[in-house]
Amino acid sequence: MWGVVVMMGCLVGAVSTNYPMFDINTQMRTLLLPADARIGSVIYRLRATDSDRDYPLIFAATDYGSYVIRIDNLPCNSNSSYCEANVFLERSLVPDQIFKFRITVRDTKGDTTTIPVSIKVTNGVTDFNEVFPHIPGVVMIPEDTKVGTELEYVIVKKHPRSLRQASLELWGSSEFKFQQSSKKDTTTGVIKLASSLDYETKTMYKLSVFATGMWVDMATDSRNVAGFQLVVVVTDIQDTPPVFDPIEPITKLNPNLTEGDVVMRVTARDGDKGSPRPVKYGLVSEGNPFTVFFNIDQDSGDIRLARPLKELNTVSTSHQPILLTVLAEEIIPTNTISDKEEDQELISTTATVALLLEQLENSPPYFESHKYVTHLAENSPQGTALVFGEPYVTEVRDNDLGKYGVFSLTLEKNNGTFEISPTVGERQASFIIRVRDYTLLDYEINKQVNFKIWAKELNPNQKSLSASADVIVHLTDENDNPPVFLQDNYSADVAENSTAATRLVKFEATDQDTGEAGVVKYTKVLGLKNTSLSLHPDTGILSIATDSHGFDREESSSYQFFIEARDMKGVGNKATVPFILHVIDVNDETPVFEKNPLDFILGPDGTNFTQRAFIKAIDADAEPPNNVVRYEIVRGNYGNRFILDAETGELLVNPKALMRFARQAKESVTDLLVRAYDMGIPTLWSTVQVRIFPAESSARVMRFLVPGRNPDRRTVEQLLADLTGARVVIHSIEPYIPGHNYYAARATDLTKGSTNSEKSIVTATVLYNNGAIVDLDKLQKHLADNRTTIVTPTTVDDSVVITRYFPITLVKAKSAQLSDSFYYTSFFRKCIEVKLEHSFGFYSFLYYYWH
Repeated sequence: MWGVVVMMGCLVGAVSTNYPMFDINTQMRTLLLPADARIGSVIYRLRATDSDRDYPLIFAATDYGSYVIRIDNLPCNSNSSYCEANVFLERSLVPDQIFKFRITVRDTKGDTTTIPVSIKVTNGVTDFNEVFPHIPGVVMIPEDTKVGTELEYVIVKKHPRSLRQASLELWGSSEFKFQQSSKKDTTTGVIKLASSLDYETKTMYKLSVFATGMWVDMATDSRNVAGFQLVVVVTDIQDTPPVFDPIEPITKLNPNLTEGDVVMRVTARDGDKGSPRPVKYGLVSEGNPFTVFFNIDQDSGDIRLARPLKELNTVSTSHQPILLTVLAEEIIPTNTISDKEEDQELISTTATVALLLEQLENSPPYFESHKYVTHLAENSPQGTALVFGEPYVTEVRDNDLGKYGVFSLTLEKNNGTFEISPTVGERQASFIIRVRDYTLLDYEINKQVNFKIWAKELNPNQKSLSASADVIVHLTDENDNPPVFLQDNYSADVAENSTAATRLVKFEATDQDTGEAGVVKYTKVLGLKNTSLSLHPDTGILSIATDSHGFDREESSSYQFFIEARDMKGVGNKATVPFILHVIDVNDETPVFEKNPLDFILGPDGTNFTQRAFIKAIDADAEPPNNVVRYEIVRGNYGNRFILDAETGELLVNPKALMRFARQAKESVTDLLVRAYDMGIPTLWSTVQVRIFPAESSARVMRFLVPGRNPDRRTVEQLLADLTGARVVIHSIEPYIPGHNYYAARATDLTKGSTNSEKSIVTATVLYNNGAIVDLDKLQKHLADNRTTIVTPTTVDDSVVITRYFPITLVKAKSAQLSDSFYYTSFFRKCIEVKLEHSFGFYSFLYYYWH
């Protein structure tokens, strides 16, 4: 572990001691330099690198002998792969002199590398023409020369022992650049213009041309760089407009100035300094209303007043300077020969002069119009601007300058309805009047609004001058009021049997608006059963629309609606009012018995019924007395054998007639006709057949649903007798109408499995005697004749024998509870189960399939 730490420490130490290194080929260890080398010439190019890239590197010379040279570091950054410096000669030389000193290179962290160097002066001669076969003289170039133009070229020979070509560098200005090409032993550098020139900005450039890897006499010269100075002179052309001499920012106009007086002088000179031209002057009038008040001398530049100051005062703004645009243009000599017309932008220029008018005699403000008239819609919202058309001009003016030209704008006698902006103006102000509070803008209250505008000078030192203008605003009526009903709510009574055109109520609504906006139409009835009502659009009369209106007291005691009225002849603002229609009950419902016929069985002693016998009828009318039902026996009650309670409908045996009818009670069935009637006017009633069976009988009135329409009465009667084991008397056979109340839920359905869609309802009385028996053999034969199959029953338990096969099932039961009727039916696929119960202890359950 300690060994690892030591290794890491060594590694860190190694990294932290990476010093810059001199290029082995450019160390200047021993430099041979001819004695004729010129002072200030470049004699060597140093190069160094740093593995840490802590650039830039700084080169320097130390020790006594270093006074003979000067080192210039060349630009270098962190993206460079090396850094360089030029070494220049600073002293004259004598043959055989030797200068020894040290050169250092330091990185940005301070790490420094030092090497010893020496310069040995030789008797050699520097042949510049041998190094540079072509050196340009002074380069003259017009300032409008296009970028990319070739200006001159330089040729340099390569080092005799070097395999690489010599390289040229151009230093001193970014406006120029080298384009190099090499051929055998020479390199040519074409000097090109890199960016545009301007004579007025810079007239001369001093460039440095350096060549590396150039030709030298190796016996007496070991320099690795050579160079010379190149001068580029920019010549002037006519491309700069005249330049104005400094102008005062503000020139005040004396109130005593008269026409022709000099206000100020402007001067300008040609911006082309090489061959300047004379200049003439003028005023630019386009878009400037003040130019007509002044003149300018085209030779001297004197600006004079051309019109009275009072006229100028009317169009100027207080505290705002009067701006004039002065034009200075070069005068082109008449003997100038040019192939093209000179650009005006290059021979002329403009300057702006500011003149401030001092205060004249105080005068009051004034309105451009003495009154203002307009129209405005009533209830216009806050912020609505008043629009004044022709010939009204919404401006206030004050010809005074300074504090005398400042005024306030206020409104008088408008009750805060309007507001004006701006509230303060100077010399000239365009005002806008807007709605501030629309409360009083009601056509129904005020047809017009009148008020004044006041313009008053804000001068605290003297009496303020003021002016006013009348404003008349005519209000126009708008549809801003909805209809208003004369009552908050309406109601009416109607009999439930009312007919069409029965008048119910008249609605009345008014509207304060004028014209069509005040014309009210009654447009809608809203609510349940609104189609049963008719509303006249003009009179507002509401009536029953149809005989089948559906207003039924038994359904509801009242109906609620909303009546709608609109202005604008039925298309504008709307209002609604509640309307309640109370329905008066009419005796239109007949009492309906719970079932018909009704049958009751006397007790064993004939003094009462086996259970209390009630005759019940319901009257659907909503209110008494229309729904109060009374009962009476109208037929069949011979000798007043029975008593019927008129209110409760309870049927009782008359004890007084008991002995007289004792024998008859045991032998015959009594048939009564009972009527139920209501207490309404007119009286409505209905009857029911009441059958009273003697105690010994087991008579039942039953209903059967059979297939077919109007089946043979005798066949059906025989089938039912076989089925029940009793004597059957059919009272009626009626077509079955789905939905009609036949008490079908208590009927025995014999139609299941039948392909015949028509059915009939059979009402019959089944009379059982003691020992009634269902003959299954006979029933089997009868059913076989009707293509119905009987299967042998199978015993399930002691009380019920049940067999379920397809298509029929036969069931017998030895005991069951007493029941009133043939009452239960169920189905298994195409099989029908019928349960028959009677009071003599023998019960049959028959499952059969009816074709």
